[in-house]
Formats: sequence, structure tokens, C-alpha cells
Amino acid sequence: MFLWTIFFGPPGNSKSPFLFFVLSTLFWGYPMYVFRCFPTTFAMMPGLHIFFIFNNVFMWYTFYYCYMRDPGFLPRNSSEYDLAIKKVAHFDEWKQGRNPLSRLCHTCRNVKPLRTKHCRTCNRCVMEFDHHCPYIYNCVGLKNRNMFAGFTTSVAIMTWMTLYFAFTLIELEGTNVLYVLGILEAFFFGFVASMLCGSAWYMAAKNTNTNERINASRYDYLKDAHGHFYNPYDRGFINNMKEFFLLKPSLTEEEVHRAKVYTV
Repeated sequence: MFLWTIFFGPPGNSKSPFLFFVLSTLFWGYPMYVFRCFPTTFAMMPGLHIFFIFNNVFMWYTFYYCYMRDPGFLPRNSSEYDLAIKKVAHFDEWKQGRNPLSRLCHTCRNVKPLRTKHCRTCNRCVMEFDHHCPYIYNCVGLKNRNMFAGFTTSVAIMTWMTLYFAFTLIELEGTNVLYVLGILEAFFFGFVASMLCGSAWYMAAKNTNTNERINASRYDYLKDAHGHFYNPYDRGFINNMKEFFLLKPSLTEEEVHRAKVYTV
């Protein structure tokens, strides 16, 4: 639970991690960079500073995108939900010992496609739900997962470069309380961002997500005909990355069902 809180923030609708990241970067990190780091070290490593600035521009672009973008919310009050409720007594799943209502979201009043989950924080159903990230104060899902991977990557790069700058300043000017505090903050964000970055790209390569990795045993579509774990969406690295960047459509439910039936 402690590690979950570090990586994904506290439970509930809290803006604390979001505000901590924004305010500490704008009112602590950047003033230190502009007034102490840049004047002292730019002449020594101009290329590194130029890359650092461009990386920061990219970071804020992806951050804004992840924060503002619809992550893949399903429409509320769908006609399919009303139809399913009317026909629920006649579903064959009851005869097979399964609950056909598990695909219905009674809060959003819709029928959830595979890989969709209701986020209790946003109170919306999200397609290909990964997790709710308090650092962007939004869910990570189908429509913003690639930008989230870019965001965590750029934050990781920024923080490890910040550590390099800080140690360079200490070497040039000696130990300073401000530099030590900067190192501690950069190390914290660097650790969290690096773990999230590595996890995001690994899951993209395998065509899975955080929710499926944690709750795999709950989802029948992640089991083969014998009940063993099987990911039908994993179609190889190239196809998985195309799907991650929305260049290739995901499998249909019929294709997933066929994969489950014929996989032995």
C-alpha cells in the first residue's frame, strides 16, 4: 500500500500530488535553474542545457494534454443499457452460472466494452482504463496513455538531468543547503517517474495495462479455454506499439472470443 501511494498518490479525489508537482517545479525548481544553475554551468555544457529546455517544453505539453484530454470516457445513459436491463432475465449467462450484469455500469448507465472500468474518482467509465493518476489529476486510458508515457519519460529525463546539474554545482561551489534540497526533490520525482515510465513502456510493448496486471484473475477475457492466463491483445511488439499510438485498431470482442476458444 505504501508503494502504491508513492507511485499513484493517495486514495480519493486529492489534488495534493498534482499541486505539489506543479508548484514545486514552477516556484522551486525553475528559479533555482534560472538564477543559479544556468548562469554557472551553461558555458560548460550548452548542448545539455538546450536539450533540458526542449525536454521541459515537451513535458509541459504532455502534462497539459494528459490533464485536459478526455482519457476515453464512455457516454452516459446509453440505449444499450436500457435494452440490456429489459432483457436481463433472458440472458443465457444465468444458466451458465455467470452474471451478465457485470458488464453493466449502473452509475453511468452504459454497457462496458472489454477493458473498460469505472473510475470511482472521476465517476466515469474509461475505455482501456489503466489507473487514475493524481499527478495529472485525470485517468490514464485509451486516448491519453501515449501522452502519459511521454510525460513520465520527460519527467524522468528532467529529474536525472537536474541531479547532474546539482552535483556539478556542488563540485564547483561546495555543499549548499539549497542544492541538497534540490537533490532530494529531484531524486524523489526521478524515482517515481522512472518507475512509471518503465512500467508504461513495458505495458505498451505487451499490450496490457495496470488494471489488467493487478486484476487479471477477475477478467474472463484474459483466460484461455482452460482458464489459464492468456492475453489475446498481445500481437507482438510492432502491432502492440501501433495500437498504443492509435495507429491500429484493437481486437473486436468477437476476435477476443475466438482467441480464447482456439488457444490451447
